[in-house]
Amino acid sequence: MLTMKSTRRIITIILIVAVIFGFTLYFSSGSVELKQAGINIIVEKGDVWHKTADNNDFEKITGIEKASEGDIVKTGSNSVARISFFDTQEAMLAENSEVVIVQAFIDEKMPLLTQVTVKLRKGEVWSRLLDLLHPAASFKIESGSIIAATRGAAFNVSLSETSTEVFVYENMVEVYDKDKQELLSELNPGDSLTYSFLDSKSEIEHVASADLKTSLKENPWIYNNMQMNKEFEKYLVFRRTEIIDKIGPLPETGMFKFKLLSEKLGQLFSSNKDEYKRNIKLKRAIEAQALIDQSQIESAINHLHKYNISRMTSPDFSRLQALDPEFINKLNRHPAFKLFIFTKMLNDQEVAFISAKLDQIEPENSDSNQ
Repeated sequence: MLTMKSTRRIITIILIVAVIFGFTLYFSSGSVELKQAGINIIVEKGDVWHKTADNNDFEKITGIEKASEGDIVKTGSNSVARISFFDTQEAMLAENSEVVIVQAFIDEKMPLLTQVTVKLRKGEVWSRLLDLLHPAASFKIESGSIIAATRGAAFNVSLSETSTEVFVYENMVEVYDKDKQELLSELNPGDSLTYSFLDSKSEIEHVASADLKTSLKENPWIYNNMQMNKEFEKYLVFRRTEIIDKIGPLPETGMFKFKLLSEKLGQLFSSNKDEYKRNIKLKRAIEAQALIDQSQIESAINHLHKYNISRMTSPDFSRLQALDPEFINKLNRHPAFKLFIFTKMLNDQEVAFISAKLDQIEPENSDSNQ
């Protein structure tokens, strides 16, 4: 027969085990790592210098360094620098090149809205960006008397004392006269526009798509950037997948209830309860994205409704859409998902803009009840 002392000891052991079990569940229930979108300078090779807007002197950098509007980046001989904007856009500086980050804006409440303008002072810059999904989003390169603007493309801009050249490898780029604000040309893949500062005239040459890749292999700078762009896209997919894979048990699984229980336990011991609640909300959004990726659309929508996730309560969910190269196709395949996104996650401008993109896609066989 157990004595009172033995009973207390057993109860104490049970409580200790329960607490350990709870914390084990909490720490293994999935981590959230969706860093705030920003601007990073990455040294690919050689000598790279960075001057902030409030600094009079350039400082040589190594590795990765954060940047802001008004900053200047330049490279030395046999050097290459990469500037990453908000995870979805990047610019590669060739050797002996210099750029100013004129504008770098992202709306934290509407992460699909980004506006970037880079001024090329000398040298050459290759740019690659994913399809921008907000009607006011933009990416521009200023070079001398012209502006090259796009909503999603791969293109190169070079600047000399007498002229500037814009070459397009993927999608479409609009080239404007900076002073007159007039459209000079819409460039498609294989098009290159050379603008002369001496007579303010432009000439366009075209490489047929069948010969494009072959001809570009003769230009090491552009060809190497094309290969790096593929790695950039793979990295974005990997990063997004990694975020989702780490989220732990999903709704409608047996362990999900234990996950919720462990989170409640963790909240009791949290030193910053507001931050903890925000983190939990982000977990719910990522769980919904994981369900969407598995084509469990109804479950995902129910999950989002249950935890009141919208663009106002969780703009990070919209960031996951911006990082998803299949976002438009998923909307096209799943009417229920499209309806939810249009009513809860996007504003009227975004709805109209993305609807126009969907109209350009041939309908797929889809189950409206998914």
